[in-house]
Amino acid sequence: MKKLAGILFFVVHVTSFVAQSPRQQLSALEVLMNTDYSAIDSVMKQYPDDFNSFSYEERIEFHLLRMFWMQTSQSIHDTAYYTQLQKAQLLEHDQLILLSATEILDQREAFQFVPQLNSTPDSIQHRSIKVLFHAIKSYSNIQREIQWKFHANKAMKISRRSYSDMLPSIVVTIISTALEEKGHYTDAVKYQQKALNYAEENDLNLCMAAHKLKLAHVHYELGNVVKAKNYYADAMGLAKKINNTFLEAEALMCSGDLKVSTGNIKEGLYDLQRALILYYQESSDIGIANTHKELGRAYLQTQDLELAKENLELSRNYFNQIPARFGLGELYFFLAQLAYEQDQFSLALRHCNHSLNYTEQYGSTLRYYKILQLRSLVRSALGDDALAYKDLRTYVKFKDSISASELQSQVAELSELYEAEQKAKQISEQKRRIEEQRNQQLINEQKLENTELRNQRIILILFFSVILFLALFVIFYFRSKQRALRTQQREVELQQQLLRSQMNPHFLFNAMSVIQSYIYDNDLKNSSAFLVNFSRLMRLILENSEKEFIALSTELEILERFLKIQQARFEHRFNYEINTDDDIDLETTMIPPMVLQPFLENATEHGELHKVRNGKIRINYKIEKELLIFEIIDNGIGRKAAREKQESSTLKNHKSMAISITEQRIALLHQKYNRSGYVTIEDDDEKHETGTRVKVGIPIIR
Repeated sequence: MKKLAGILFFVVHVTSFVAQSPRQQLSALEVLMNTDYSAIDSVMKQYPDDFNSFSYEERIEFHLLRMFWMQTSQSIHDTAYYTQLQKAQLLEHDQLILLSATEILDQREAFQFVPQLNSTPDSIQHRSIKVLFHAIKSYSNIQREIQWKFHANKAMKISRRSYSDMLPSIVVTIISTALEEKGHYTDAVKYQQKALNYAEENDLNLCMAAHKLKLAHVHYELGNVVKAKNYYADAMGLAKKINNTFLEAEALMCSGDLKVSTGNIKEGLYDLQRALILYYQESSDIGIANTHKELGRAYLQTQDLELAKENLELSRNYFNQIPARFGLGELYFFLAQLAYEQDQFSLALRHCNHSLNYTEQYGSTLRYYKILQLRSLVRSALGDDALAYKDLRTYVKFKDSISASELQSQVAELSELYEAEQKAKQISEQKRRIEEQRNQQLINEQKLENTELRNQRIILILFFSVILFLALFVIFYFRSKQRALRTQQREVELQQQLLRSQMNPHFLFNAMSVIQSYIYDNDLKNSSAFLVNFSRLMRLILENSEKEFIALSTELEILERFLKIQQARFEHRFNYEINTDDDIDLETTMIPPMVLQPFLENATEHGELHKVRNGKIRINYKIEKELLIFEIIDNGIGRKAAREKQESSTLKNHKSMAISITEQRIALLHQKYNRSGYVTIEDDDEKHETGTRVKVGIPIIR
């Protein structure tokens, strides 16, 4: 039913776009971005790559919209966009400017395209490209601490005359990124508030959410907790309003971080865990990395060093998978704190130096001096009192400086001025709405006279829409059949890979249900332990599902983590044991990944071990004649009872795929390596027809 609804949704949107001119299509995309982000996701991911009906200027505008869509979604670090943009049929300097702007918005650790930019404003014809050029020049000049306002003001002025209402937000994001890195918080707030005013005047909900998040970050850095909290709440409300799950998770994570930093650990952990669930739903590696980092920081404050270490290590693993530069400085700062708490002072010093390197290049000025304070403590613990005193003196000098207090005062004054302007706008807006209501009343009276004619038109439109949908469905069906025939040969080649990647989606759904139940019960300890175990299992699956063979030790770790999660699901009402063989080298013995998982799932799901007294699963393995023989033995209700329950349930036509999948995988291994295997299943207690004994012979590779 969901699949059919998705097809209907896509057909309606694509049909409406096809019927419009290119300029109308671009306007419709902008409206969707600020009203229903789930719709813009569907359209952007399915939008055609050919722009035959688009003029050159309109192709540029589409790439700008797509750039902003990427920046405010889980695909912010998607390198495929760079490849698509490099293949786009654009002028070389226009293409380079778009790539450079994307690089800055993407917050990459190393720039490839920005250093190549040597255009001049006179050589640029397209207005939006000229806006981006001035914004990038302003960014580069801020980084070099030279005059930057000329380019910044030029970019803002031209952007308001462009076709896209969202271009000023892109400009401000580029400029304020550099301002925050260099500690120019007052200027950053000024530009963010200018862009926020423009977004509010034009009802740009997505832009408002993005700017409120940025303003919240600045106030948080400066210690203005109340203002930061309010901005985070506003941003979360706007994100929910437009169905932007990624920005909602961002606001939740930052709100949780703020609560933890102010001592409200319990509520902070609750927000962080909710954010982590949303990031997993969106498959956002950067979001998962940052949330595990903040969870590690929270457990540092509660002195739960084991959970702190596990979350920080998970964060580092995810950061290693993406080219992000922001967040690493703070991660190494927390790792340094952890090492210091564990009296590992040499390790803490190394982490402090890593943190300073990242923060000096990409982080905030205020956080840089906090790291110096920690390094002073570490060096003192190592006996290096001279360098410790030097770090402490630098930190104290900054903390006691007039500039630091003036900075907070200036930002506070800007915020108060902005709030006063907002109140004046609200009064003016109320007067305007009263006048609009009067006008609307007159319009409604006129509309009532044409109700019958309008209803007739609606019926005709619905009729032709149904006809159009049926025609599109028929075309879609026959094209799908043709594509299936063309890809049949490719499916044969990919069959091995696809069979290896089998993973029951019910397991993921059930695991998420357990996490949510812990969270709703405020069981933070169990929810955190479950999340860590679940995250590690997901990482193991993601890292190994694409491999043809993995070490036996890795396969056993996957099985054990899977069984631990199943135990938690069923409230530890069954036990398990894995009997190891010391004569087998677990690291050099290679087998296909995730062969046994379907049988373990059958044992726990259909064997009803949680209802059997002393329910238990035993896993034994040994090597015989170049085969690794696995035995999975459970004392569940047995195959006959399970089959009878299945036939009496609504799933009577369901057939387990475990045997079929495993036999196909073993058959493919036989075709490729000329080594045979087998699968047998029998009752463990043949007399009473209870329990199940599965025996799997797997060809091994050394």
